[in-house]
Amino acid sequence: MDQTSRLALPFIMPSQAQKHITHNEAIQALDALVQPVVSSRTMVSPPSLPLEGEAHVVPMGATGLWAGHGDEIAAWQSGAWSFFDPAPGWQVFCRADRTQYVFDSAGWVPLAGVGLLAALMAAVQDLSERVEALEPMP
Repeated sequence: MDQTSRLALPFIMPSQAQKHITHNEAIQALDALVQPVVSSRTMVSPPSLPLEGEAHVVPMGATGLWAGHGDEIAAWQSGAWSFFDPAPGWQVFCRADRTQYVFDSAGWVPLAGVGLLAALMAAVQDLSERVEALEPMP
C-alpha cells in the first residue's frame, strides 16, 4: 500500500529517494482538505489568476483545466491545480453563498437540510418537556 485509505496521502516508501517530495505532497493535500473552504461551487472554468491555496468545488460540465473533474475539490497549489475526489461525508464551506455542504450520493448538498432541522426541533421539544417535568406542581 503506497497511500492512506481515506485521504490518499502518499506514504514514504523504504529506500525512496527524495522523501521530501512525498512529504510535501501530503502536507499540501492536508492543507487543502482539513477544514476546507472553497471560493465557489458554480464556476465552470478556472479563474485566470488564482491565489495560492484558493479552492473550488468543480461543477459538472466544467471546462478547461477543470474538464472531467466534476464534484472534485480543485485547489491551486504551487502554480498548478490539484484535484481531490471527495468521499461521502466530506464537508466544505462555500464563501460565495456562506453555506456548509456535505458530499453524498447526490453530490454536494447543503448540510442544513430538512433532516437536520427536524432533529433540532425534536431536541428543543424534548428539552421543553423535561423542563416542564422539573417544575414544581402548584
